[in-house]
Amino acid sequence: MSTYQIKLNLLTALHIGTGIELSPLEYVIRDNVLHAFSTSRVVNSLDSETRQIFLKAIDQNEWLTIRAIINEHATAYHDLYSIPVTEAVAKQYGLRKNDTDNQLLVKKIYRDPSSSTPVIPGSSIKGAMRTALVSELGLSLGNKDGLGDPRRHEQVVLGFNNAKVDPFRGLRIEDCAVLGKSTQKVDDFIHFKPQASQGNHFTSIQLFCEYLRGELDGGDSHGTFAMGINLDWAKKGQLTYSLRDLFTACNRFYVPHFQAESERFYSSTGDSTLQGNINRLLERINKLNENECLVRIGRFSHAENVTVDRFRDPKARKGWGKSRTLSESKLPLGWTIFSCSEKDLSASPNTLPDNSQYKDRIQLFPAPRYENREKLHQSNHGEMKSSDQRSTSRGQALAPGTVVKGKIHFIRPFGVNVWLDNGARGMVHKSRFHDKNVTSFKEGMEIKLRIIKVKANGEYELDFFEPEN
Repeated sequence: MSTYQIKLNLLTALHIGTGIELSPLEYVIRDNVLHAFSTSRVVNSLDSETRQIFLKAIDQNEWLTIRAIINEHATAYHDLYSIPVTEAVAKQYGLRKNDTDNQLLVKKIYRDPSSSTPVIPGSSIKGAMRTALVSELGLSLGNKDGLGDPRRHEQVVLGFNNAKVDPFRGLRIEDCAVLGKSTQKVDDFIHFKPQASQGNHFTSIQLFCEYLRGELDGGDSHGTFAMGINLDWAKKGQLTYSLRDLFTACNRFYVPHFQAESERFYSSTGDSTLQGNINRLLERINKLNENECLVRIGRFSHAENVTVDRFRDPKARKGWGKSRTLSESKLPLGWTIFSCSEKDLSASPNTLPDNSQYKDRIQLFPAPRYENREKLHQSNHGEMKSSDQRSTSRGQALAPGTVVKGKIHFIRPFGVNVWLDNGARGMVHKSRFHDKNVTSFKEGMEIKLRIIKVKANGEYELDFFEPEN
């Protein structure tokens, strides 16, 4: 196994939650600083009279009394750690700390249990790199069987059919301890809607979170973690990848994503602070050195950064989002730079295919449900047409009952997606499979279909007419 030391530098705020929250019985905010403490230590330090009052308040569910006693007697001696809070958080805490209907929960980040030093989990780093590499490798695989099945996509791209031989089992990434003098804060993040009416672009999301401060947020969060790549996978016939491959894939994936996000959400906001911050972030990203790569990790990374380019199809209730989550500094969250030694990079081979021919055909914002699939399918089969040609080929909507020919593009658990000969798209739902099942079909299989109806988005609901084997 080859082992590398990778440096991490946060550009913007980062929150990776543990699923655990601090309650008002576990912290107090004084002078814009949150002090997290051990409640049991505070209670054990109470004098006998105060302890009796405290226990009586618990029996009678007098939560304001309980909070008041804890807050009054918690001192620096009881602190587990302390973090500055934003003005907005301090204000809300002051207004609501005596309101029993408000829980005032604070979402925690990962910490070393012995020192309370903040930690970025290696699994989060590995997940970000995996998404980038899977996306990059999948661009040039044509119409390979199973590629469009979300349950099988990664297996097809990475070439495994058993989790025990998943090539990413050969990638080991340590947790990264975050160092620096100004690394943490508690924020009530901002919901930014560029399409909102004037004066309503920025609203609080009413969610208190611990977070790591990035360079552009006034922090200096940095660290180093060990990355190990098992080179013995090649001997087992498994997909191999190098340090350079991972860095290249991340830059090919995340840099265009930031540029697209910047153009779509931040280019015409009219807010000078936000625009200035985005320009500074863009300037830093545009100056990436060869031994650096850009990644986005943590909560509020948004759908396009956690899904692959070719088959992006978010399942959120509202589909593609029209807003962004920002830190109090008015910066997007999670943007991070990794760097390695130039020596390690120069010794690392590049095995990724050149996918530049596909890049201008990936549409991030907005992405109609099958647009990426259409473009890549046509590209891989030499069928790219201009938008005018595609519009002309579709022509007038086909009437219900019309019999047409088509080709199965990809297979899903709930049905099959089809390209019709006139260039239109459609789906046969599994409820219309009759005596057939999903295993009866293969991607690329030609079939005859009957139009059931035209949906509002121009796609067709279809039924089988006469499958051709």
